[in-house]
Amino acid sequence: MACKRQISSVCVNWKTKTALEADVSRPVNGESGAERCDRKKALKPTAKRALVIVLRTEYGLSEQRACSAVGLQRSVYRYEPRPNADGPIVKLLLELAWQRPEQGFGKLFRRLRRLGHGWNHKRVYRIYCALKLNKRRKGKRRLPTRCPAPLVVPEAMNDCWSADFSE
Repeated sequence: MACKRQISSVCVNWKTKTALEADVSRPVNGESGAERCDRKKALKPTAKRALVIVLRTEYGLSEQRACSAVGLQRSVYRYEPRPNADGPIVKLLLELAWQRPEQGFGKLFRRLRRLGHGWNHKRVYRIYCALKLNKRRKGKRRLPTRCPAPLVVPEAMNDCWSADFSE
């Protein structure tokens, strides 16, 4: 039968699953979904690539069959990550930051542009933060709380005079 599957030696029919059985797999209050999950942890693409290589060499399967057996897309199998080309940026950032340590990212990036480098600001900022060059931001200085003295009430009439220069 095509509509049945084997789960822990118990045959379950997908079409006649009762509400009680469906509710069993839901997490209870206070539990995360991971604690109730029946599945094993999924393999990462690097481990799956190794399995595909084993299937191809030892069993003589094609790339397409081996990838589908492992559950890996062929594009992921063929993917080759680009080498890290951040060396020149790291070297120049460290040199410029050593010359003027008081400057932050904005000024360092402008100096890089003036030197003729067209690197993307997001890439440069990622490297800048990875090198722990980012400066602490100073918050605005707070004024002390004002406690105005209460107004002095004159003791007698005509003791205190005031003038209004409104015009």
